Amino acid sequence: MATSASERLLEERKKLPVWIHRETLVEIVKKYPNCVIVSSTGSGKTTQLPQFLFEAGLANTDMIAITQPRRIAAISVAHRVAEELGRGAVGVGPVGYCVRFEDASVAGLTRLRYMTDGMLLREACLDPTLSRYSIVIVDEAHERTLNTEVLLGVLLIASRKRATSPKPLKIIVMSATIDPKNFVDFLGPSRTRVVYIQGRQFPINTFTVDQPSIDYVSDAASTCIRLHGEPTCPPDRGLLIFLTGEEEITRCVSLIRRLYKALLESKKSSSNATTSGDTSLPPRLSVFPLFAALPQAQQLKALTFSEPGTRKVIVSTNIAETSVTIPGIRYVIDCGRAKNLEWDSTTGLQRLRVTWVSKSQAWQRAGRAGRNAPGVCLRLYTDAEYDHQMALHPSSQLASAPLSGVLLNLLAMGVKNVQSFPWLEPPKQQAIDSGLQLLQRLGAITIVPQSNKSPFACNGVAFANAIPSPIKLTKLGRLMTVFPLAPRFARALCSAAHLNCLIEAIIVVSMLYVAPVFYVPQESREEFNEIAMRFRHPEGDLASLVLVYRAYIKAAETSSNTNGAASAAASVSTRLAGRNRWCRENFLNHARMRTAVKVRAQLRDLVRSSGLGHLHSCGADDFSPLTKAFFEVAFRDQVATLATRRADNAADNTRESFPYYKRLGDTNPSSPLLCIHPDSSLYPLAVVARCPPPAVLFLEAVDSSFVPFSDSHQRVMMRHVCMIPSLWLGDEEKEAEETEKVDVEQSGVSTLAQEPDGSCSPTNVLSLSDDENRRRQLKRWLKNRRKKVARAKRRKMNGMNQELC
Repeated sequence: MATSASERLLEERKKLPVWIHRETLVEIVKKYPNCVIVSSTGSGKTTQLPQFLFEAGLANTDMIAITQPRRIAAISVAHRVAEELGRGAVGVGPVGYCVRFEDASVAGLTRLRYMTDGMLLREACLDPTLSRYSIVIVDEAHERTLNTEVLLGVLLIASRKRATSPKPLKIIVMSATIDPKNFVDFLGPSRTRVVYIQGRQFPINTFTVDQPSIDYVSDAASTCIRLHGEPTCPPDRGLLIFLTGEEEITRCVSLIRRLYKALLESKKSSSNATTSGDTSLPPRLSVFPLFAALPQAQQLKALTFSEPGTRKVIVSTNIAETSVTIPGIRYVIDCGRAKNLEWDSTTGLQRLRVTWVSKSQAWQRAGRAGRNAPGVCLRLYTDAEYDHQMALHPSSQLASAPLSGVLLNLLAMGVKNVQSFPWLEPPKQQAIDSGLQLLQRLGAITIVPQSNKSPFACNGVAFANAIPSPIKLTKLGRLMTVFPLAPRFARALCSAAHLNCLIEAIIVVSMLYVAPVFYVPQESREEFNEIAMRFRHPEGDLASLVLVYRAYIKAAETSSNTNGAASAAASVSTRLAGRNRWCRENFLNHARMRTAVKVRAQLRDLVRSSGLGHLHSCGADDFSPLTKAFFEVAFRDQVATLATRRADNAADNTRESFPYYKRLGDTNPSSPLLCIHPDSSLYPLAVVARCPPPAVLFLEAVDSSFVPFSDSHQRVMMRHVCMIPSLWLGDEEKEAEETEKVDVEQSGVSTLAQEPDGSCSPTNVLSLSDDENRRRQLKRWLKNRRKKVARAKRRKMNGMNQELC
């Protein structure tokens, strides 16, 4: 049985286009230090090339690393290669993988190590020459992720250092859509060989819409059901839908299931109405979401599901473009967009935006329909949008991401001059300067200007005649590199150590890593609003995250204690079941909460091993030390003060009013206005209760195009918001308030005074000088609100009981 399975896998390998080039590829890798392989989707390069090199003896003493931009790809490909190689399962035989929180590789045994590019970068911080590896294969290089761009430079430096050693480092770059010239020039034309391999691709018919789509999520769902109901579309033809993120995917999956249910009922009713007795119904339909934050078991289920007579529909982000192979897909519905983080080096704000994909990405998506047979791609955008909105190739993330974390890691690797680091595509000097400025403000580096040169400054960073001054990593900076976090969050943990709130700070960072933790179906929004009241804290979202985490842990302990003493295995099972049930009842994503527990455990161990400080708690009531840990240094430049408040319709007092903020110290009149995100714990207080805090700290900003504002002024939504006492701001707040005054008379909007019910308004909130009084007032409002919700719930239950009687 095992022999027949291995023979079947070998026959499948031989059918891949890359198989006939195996001897040529091995010889090129042996002869040249570097190699660039360009091959379209479906050629088998990701799974086969490492096996060719392993079987040729190129990994006898050292490992071969194969990097992937996503953990799902690293894990799924490793399992496939282990199965094909037939020398033991992953982590037991020569094939392993390494992703965050999971290292399925064994020193001395693993020879093919699939890993995320971020994990290899972390390893390079401790071993800059990557001495454990003989070959590093950088896969999916066309995605131009931040980690991939930096990793290429790190590999080039390592290969130069090992060029004359007995164990040189070889670099292989692979992709389906890249222009090899840039990589050849980067690696060195005399040291690099380019290999083109024809992929296996069947014909694909592409169709576009006539008019721009207003709601591409609904259009995708309705198109899916129309295809499914076609008699000429058999159920063995799978369907793949590309959307931008988890929220859109969840909504689309729900829509498809509702539409399918309606289609079934329609077919049944029409069948009952006819006299012919025709009872033909549409085939069964199984819909699976697919995104990076999905638990691994659910991801693998979506990729491997196959059931006769049932059509598989996968609704995915761009991780299904190239990273994973999904058998049986014959139709692709493409929205033509993706969600990307864009960073403005002038304001320092990083904003999540939905943007158009490139033309090469669009064709990669279409190619998913033609892997096994001729396919169809339905594009939910017009030909004009394709021609004028989409670039030819995706741009590097270096152009749209903050570089502070990259620069800190480079300095930790011993790169003394970050300006001369070998970038594939050098970032803008302004982005480098901003990153250095932030690191300097965080205390991670010191920049000493050269005295014999005429100095000048750019964004607060001193330089001399375009020659960078010496940059030194401080002890604090070295400590920050211990944590696999963005520099701001690592610095917040350092502040929390001396403020005696490390336990809470670690919880907050862990919860932010997996955010958002709540999962709320649209039809359950009202019920969720009632449940969420118990987690909302008047000081803001950081405290609320701690409350959610503590309640999650307590739920398992309560469940375990209720069932009494039991065996260890039964106790673990009971805790897991109790937490899972509690998460469902409170609209929490159980998988993400479990990941948060793992992140917390990792950070806790790093705190102990690094000697950062004792694990103290700030207690259960006063979270001001926690807020101060994030405000003190890490996010001090992300403070916003209340400017005024505008209502969408001044004549309609029942409409919600949106108080807006300006960043402290921002005097630019064209800067975007800031509003508290509707998911924030402070949103009910600021908007519903009309009691906005005068100053807030925010950790993230996102575009606010979905918010129903009446005017066209650009606005940005603040997420992970907490109140800041005015005493912390001191003179900075006074100066900012003077520069941020809004002429109310010119705007035609008057500030709201004391409300009839005695609740706070912007006018009297700003006049409060005692922050403790304001905090008590907000707590009182929150308590009254909870009582109202409880009374309403009791009335609803009493009404239901009377109906039953």
